[in-house]
Amino acid sequence: MKTVIFAEKPSQARDYANALGIKKKHKEYIEIKDSEIISNAIVTWGYGHLVELKLPKDYKEPVNNWKIENLPYKPEPFEFKVGKDKNAQFNVVKKFFKDADLIINATDIDREGSNIFYSTLNLTGAKSKPIKRLWINSTVDSEIIKGFKNLKDNNQDYQSYQEAYARQISDYLIGMNLSPLYSNVFRSQGLNETFSIGRVQTPTLCMIYEREQAIKNFKPEKFYEVVGEFKAQNGKYNGKAKIKTFDKAELFELEAKHKLSIVTQGNINKVETNEKKQQSPKLHSLSTLQTKINKQYKYGTEKTKKIVQTLYERKILSYPRTDSNLITEEEFNYLKQNLDDLKKVYNKNFDVCHSEPRKRYVDGSKVQEHYAIIPTSKTPSKQDIEQLSGDELNVLNEVVNTTLSMFADDYIYDETVIETDVNGLIFYTKGTVEKNKGWKSLFQKNDKQKDNENENKLPKVELNEEVAAKVKTQEGITTPPKPYTEGELITLMKTCGKTLDDEDAADILKDIQGLGTEATRDGIIKGLKSKQYIKITSNKVGITEKGILLCEAVKGSLLSSPTMTAEWEKRLKYIGQGQANVNGFIDVTMKFINKELEQYNEKTQNIDVQKQVEKTIDEHTIGKCPNCNKGELIDKGKIIKCSTCEQVFFKNFFKKKIPDKQLKALITNGKTSQKLKFKSKAGKPYEAYLKLEDDKEKNIKKYSISFN
Repeated sequence: MKTVIFAEKPSQARDYANALGIKKKHKEYIEIKDSEIISNAIVTWGYGHLVELKLPKDYKEPVNNWKIENLPYKPEPFEFKVGKDKNAQFNVVKKFFKDADLIINATDIDREGSNIFYSTLNLTGAKSKPIKRLWINSTVDSEIIKGFKNLKDNNQDYQSYQEAYARQISDYLIGMNLSPLYSNVFRSQGLNETFSIGRVQTPTLCMIYEREQAIKNFKPEKFYEVVGEFKAQNGKYNGKAKIKTFDKAELFELEAKHKLSIVTQGNINKVETNEKKQQSPKLHSLSTLQTKINKQYKYGTEKTKKIVQTLYERKILSYPRTDSNLITEEEFNYLKQNLDDLKKVYNKNFDVCHSEPRKRYVDGSKVQEHYAIIPTSKTPSKQDIEQLSGDELNVLNEVVNTTLSMFADDYIYDETVIETDVNGLIFYTKGTVEKNKGWKSLFQKNDKQKDNENENKLPKVELNEEVAAKVKTQEGITTPPKPYTEGELITLMKTCGKTLDDEDAADILKDIQGLGTEATRDGIIKGLKSKQYIKITSNKVGITEKGILLCEAVKGSLLSSPTMTAEWEKRLKYIGQGQANVNGFIDVTMKFINKELEQYNEKTQNIDVQKQVEKTIDEHTIGKCPNCNKGELIDKGKIIKCSTCEQVFFKNFFKKKIPDKQLKALITNGKTSQKLKFKSKAGKPYEAYLKLEDDKEKNIKKYSISFN
């Protein structure tokens, strides 16, 4: 019986082969040693997607979908092709699939992994083959062997593929129809650029736009509060009355009623101390980890995902692209068994208090495809840890601390509330005293947290104690909403604008899943940046004039509604569960597309959009072209292109991004204003200017190195 194992990528295939035993390596596949687990088997692989949907121009009867008269565009049937430069590997996979008696799908266990397998299988033409599914959350050898011993049937896997296929076709149709639609709208108004519309991308952009508008339209207002400074026998403390008013006249009435201007004493009429307990944080899903790391270290969300993926491939952490913050009893048991080793290798010293699973962290009934991100059953050596970079250690440390804190005691503190009566006006004071650090001993505090703790310390006071009092009015100004950070944007996408601080609300929203998936959200943010719809400066997300233009144009449509788009994601999940069908979802997508197309003329006449087009043109115009001295240089994202001649300026040189200020100096003055850092082919660093010189063959300007 010939068995073919199909992995998503070469590194994954090598992990499987190493665990099962290698007989012989080849360029496109690896022969596996015969064993009681598997025999007469090879493992081959894709490079992510080996096949992709054909573009309109790739069909036997090509269609130019950028012409408005050719829309709506929907091919019948949808056709796939082998990806660029992937023919050789595809042909090897095709041969093995056709010769196989059994095919094992060993791609990543998410809907895109299923899509990669079945779209490849379909194009090979290998039909009616028995298929099994490898289902593992860790690439540790023991987990791989266990997975191959317990292969699943492909029923659920095929449903996941149906979900992924519906998503792929729907996104394709929206892109192939609405990107041309809106590009034509803007072209009719003088902006000759290509715009990209996406089912998830565009609503995400609209949420950023709404925050930007709230900041822009914010009008600060003065408000007034009454605060007290009190001196008791054992020390000083501050309090605040439950009054916040925008009307100064109310303060005068309050002052007269309670004689606040002449008061010198107060009376403590309530002192209440209660012990409070705080459980350790929930385990990490990818999005919560990205949010935490972005807040703590300012890493971009894509960077964090890449680091977790690397740690997964090194067998240190479990599968990264998970939306779960729970584990099953099986994972809990191996963590418990390895606890001493984990404490030792990661140098974590704490008392183990909870040695039995708790529902907050361990609930197998709620774990579906993947469990939370945790250390694997293979504890790394000290040498393994020492080989990691500083960034990798930061991410690993956060996962390890969060996981181990599940076994530590609660954080316990006394919370004291003091009520101070000043001529009938009550001032409230709250403070805390730490009793047991518990799980918090695993996490290093930052300076801000330490300052807050110092502010919360209260002197020992007695009920009915007389205290010296000094009361004053405190003036404040309302502050505008803050721009989103990149980490907050992930949370925003996941909850469709609802905060995650309320865990109960977050759990209710979990069924909807928000915009995108754990695997795609950081890619959406990256796409918004690369298309110049947003800019991220000092971890703050801002919107460009180009982004504003797109939001103005889609205002009022489904594309601007995050909640409705989240409902689409919910419908996709129903397909994955066998409760809805693909064709129905595609029909809904086409109805939406047709409705948008019907409004083409109305969109071209939108005055607000016309005004924003002018601002966008100004934002992207760099100046006169130094090559032809006629056309305007337009910023196109990765390049700057002349509107008249063939001149193109790249933003990178020798794989190094040229700083914006220096790029502008280079283009407008012919030379950078300061030296830039480069590396020679031998890897040696050096500094030099960049200057423009004529490329006589191509009749354009090009960059060259100058040391003077």
